[in-house]
Amino acid sequence: MIGQLRHTVTLGTDVFGNLQRMDNALEGLPIKEQACREQLSNLQTQLETAKAEVQKPFPREAELNTKTARLEELNSLLNLDHKEPEIVDAEPDEDQAPQTADGAVKPIENGGNYGLSGKLVLYRAAA
Repeated sequence: MIGQLRHTVTLGTDVFGNLQRMDNALEGLPIKEQACREQLSNLQTQLETAKAEVQKPFPREAELNTKTARLEELNSLLNLDHKEPEIVDAEPDEDQAPQTADGAVKPIENGGNYGLSGKLVLYRAAA
């Protein structure tokens, strides 16, 4: 059925059954219209509420501005925006490790770094 809108009805082989289906579809139109009007009214109410909310000031705007400024300051101090990623060698070279007077490296029991091999590398500063 086509007018200003298109309404579809599944038709069968029986002519009288098809007429009954079309009558049922036509009788259901006022119910669908009422549901659409209620939905439209609800959406218009939501639109007015949203317009009112947009006009309200953000209650924590000052705090947001302060924290944003602080974040920008910290980023500039850390120079994170322009810093190239560095490859850090986790295992110190032999010439960087603390050594004794005779040139031997001093291993220690606690505190140290994990080397690239996954082993804990411990050094004690030379006295």
